[in-house]
Amino acid sequence: MAASTIPASFSAPQVTRYGLINSLNVINVTAFGEIVQKFGFTPYIGLNELAGNEEKSDNKQVRWYEEHGRALNFVTAAGAVSGAAGASITVTVGAGNYWSNGTLSLPSVGMEFRSAQTGIITRCTAVNRTTPFAHTFSITPIVSTQAATVAAGEELLSMGFYQVGGSSDVTETIIPTVDRYSNYNTELRWDTTLDDLAMMEKVEFSCNGSHAWFTFQQQKDELRQYLQREYNLMNGIQANNLPYDESGSDGVLAQVAANGQTLNYSQFGTQTVMAQVDRMLSAVGAPGEYDVLAAKLPFQDMQNSIANEINNGAIIYAEGSPMGGYDIKANFKSITMYNRKLNLTNYQIFDEQFMFGASGTGIQSNLSLWVPRGKTTGLGQDQKTQVIVPRFCLTYQKIGGANKWHMWQSGGYADNPNGTIANKSYHNIAYFGIKLYGAIQYLTTYKQ
Repeated sequence: MAASTIPASFSAPQVTRYGLINSLNVINVTAFGEIVQKFGFTPYIGLNELAGNEEKSDNKQVRWYEEHGRALNFVTAAGAVSGAAGASITVTVGAGNYWSNGTLSLPSVGMEFRSAQTGIITRCTAVNRTTPFAHTFSITPIVSTQAATVAAGEELLSMGFYQVGGSSDVTETIIPTVDRYSNYNTELRWDTTLDDLAMMEKVEFSCNGSHAWFTFQQQKDELRQYLQREYNLMNGIQANNLPYDESGSDGVLAQVAANGQTLNYSQFGTQTVMAQVDRMLSAVGAPGEYDVLAAKLPFQDMQNSIANEINNGAIIYAEGSPMGGYDIKANFKSITMYNRKLNLTNYQIFDEQFMFGASGTGIQSNLSLWVPRGKTTGLGQDQKTQVIVPRFCLTYQKIGGANKWHMWQSGGYADNPNGTIANKSYHNIAYFGIKLYGAIQYLTTYKQ
């Protein structure tokens, strides 16, 4: 029986688009040939990596050592002690002035101290280190008409062994204290599997010149992994409750929280908050240039404050219009105040609205991270040679001759087939950590 070819045509008042789509099904969809990618970010850690601020680690754990204090020292008085003119008093060393589980402290017989609060200079005549965390020392004013009275928390600045007199005898050794820091490299991994049917389908947009879905999938996987590295190296913490043997890794914020500076403020002021920040940074020997990585809200506050305070509300004009006109410009890339340069960046990693599409009301919505720029000095492995190290340093491990990002494939459709299943899997693993040399010079600020 022959197939029916009826009807060969049909009647309608007119040809419509609806008819072409639904009755004849002959309309072709015109697709834009490229994928529109809307989201990007400023890879601060990636930029430091490109600048060479990185170190290869032979082991998972990394260690480094830093001087604990300065060349000059001081101790505080645990409590108030009164004394008569020219008389000796006995002072208890305040908390936070001890070393080696409370067995060691600064005061030594013959050492002179100057009170930061009163200016009175005294000489140490006796020391008792019998009780850990409760050392006492006796001081006598070097001027007979003055009293060595101290208040609780009073700071006694060490002048060293000064005015020791003729035929002086040997003094105790003053040993500089040293801090040991450590962190870990930890694993970042992603895997993607596509079956054979998905691999052969052509999609309507192209990615890197290819209309295959797996090209787009791989590009997004790599971008996601790059973002996750940046996010985790900023936010990661060491772990002790995982169902497998893994230490985790402290990110930048965890290291700053443990060893750096923190400042809370209610309203950002260019001439108030920045002045306070400058004093805090100067007190810890900070360098003259910083990168300020700010979430959107504090970044806007900084920009507004600079415009309002520095220029007294005046509009700043920038030339450059093709018509010879002016564009209003109030986007400050940096500001130099108090002999310190601050590079201002809206850091998207802290913007949870931008990165995740979240509400943007999390704890990082008012966060700014102040990162010291440049390098600092240290001793090499021979403990003699001076070396230059980046203050902000990415660490990584490599297995054998593998790359930092180790990639391979598996499955029956891998570039080098190595399985029985009709699919293709590609895998990526890397081992990263972060070191902050001189974390005491890093700062986080929060708007309350």
